Amino acid sequence: MWTAARVATLIGRKFHVSYSISGATRLMRRLGFTPQMPALTDMRQALWEGFRQGVDWAAHRRALARTEFQRDLFVQKAREVLRAAPRPGAE
Repeated sequence: MWTAARVATLIGRKFHVSYSISGATRLMRRLGFTPQMPALTDMRQALWEGFRQGVDWAAHRRALARTEFQRDLFVQKAREVLRAAPRPGAE
């Protein structure tokens, strides 16, 4: 299922043009796409599939927490590096 946010991100990556979510929605409507509501969100779908397959939820939660921690740590370090970097044109 494609959302307007995903479309805006894809357009940005592919064409190096930024679209807001509302702009992506208007663009999709002009191209003939209609808005649709997903039956289940991605996370709920994954949870349902895992439930059906007997996933070890404790391990899944631990892995998710590790991933979120690593992402937050990466963002924090990236911000520190960007703050420390000299700005172009500023001497």
